[in-house]
Amino acid sequence: MGLKRSFGKVVRHFSPLRYMGTGMIVKNSQFIKDVYLDVFKAKASEEVDSQRGFEEIIRSAGITDEALAERIQQGNKMLWLGLIFITFLLLYALYLLITAQFFSGFVTLLLSMLMCSYSWREHFILTKLKYRKTHLTVRGWFHLLTKRN
Repeated sequence: MGLKRSFGKVVRHFSPLRYMGTGMIVKNSQFIKDVYLDVFKAKASEEVDSQRGFEEIIRSAGITDEALAERIQQGNKMLWLGLIFITFLLLYALYLLITAQFFSGFVTLLLSMLMCSYSWREHFILTKLKYRKTHLTVRGWFHLLTKRN
């Protein structure tokens, strides 16, 4: 009974409205909505000009098709190296967690997540190069990933 009463006092006295106004909560909600729309939604004009824009960029930079193919091949090597490194990091983290070295295991898991994000970024760039897109969202990347030939 005492624990329930103490918990009730803590919950009753902790109110976000007490520390920040409703205006700030509305602004933060709008910011989160804008970030979501920027990440997952593409504008229609960008979709139409993506093919033409890529060719213009390649032409203006003076990049040949051979150099582009070499960059894709180098990116594939980096992607596979990253995936191998992630595998070893996850196995090492599992070993650390089994041997009750929780802090080291947690840090190793964080490093593997960091490597995952770098590998995903490399794959995202490779997808843009492969399909010759300049504007690609995460949704578009996932769609291209699932529609493979």
